[in-house]
Amino acid sequence: MFLLLFSPAKAWEGVEQEEQSINWLADYVYPLMGFCGLALFLKVIWLTESETSVFQLAMLACCKLFVALFGSYFLVAFVAKKLLVRFGKAACKTVMHLSAIVGYGMTPIFLGTFVAILLPHEWFFCALGIQCYTLYVLSVGIKRWFDAGVVVEFLITSFLSILMIGSPFLISFVFEKLMNG
Repeated sequence: MFLLLFSPAKAWEGVEQEEQSINWLADYVYPLMGFCGLALFLKVIWLTESETSVFQLAMLACCKLFVALFGSYFLVAFVAKKLLVRFGKAACKTVMHLSAIVGYGMTPIFLGTFVAILLPHEWFFCALGIQCYTLYVLSVGIKRWFDAGVVVEFLITSFLSILMIGSPFLISFVFEKLMNG
């Protein structure tokens, strides 16, 4: 994870060389989502003053977070697959590698979510800045994996980055509206 954040080009080389037998989703993406959920669960328990429904509130908050993160991951993976088919010039070896690009590309999203949970609301923009680093991390990966020209790579990177950053907020908002009736 740290290599992906501080030296994305080297990290993407390693991702490219990974074998298909590696279960990167269970070994990388799910634990990052789990750390975000654990941090939120503990924060809600720590900051909630009512003792009667503290676990219920914590579980509802975690449920909302997991739905947002899982939904965002699979939405972006679906859109990335459709873009791959649409532009057809991709150098992506398999759909699994494409899903790995999305999973590893969302690392700043998970880190930003974790930071936003731990820090007070005044630091929200710091966490949002970390999430915007997704644009750079993803652009390095897209350049390495797609062979579609600079303009198309830029459009794919921009669209997927906006989707990666915005979809957790949108999914969380919709899920909260559905939960509250």
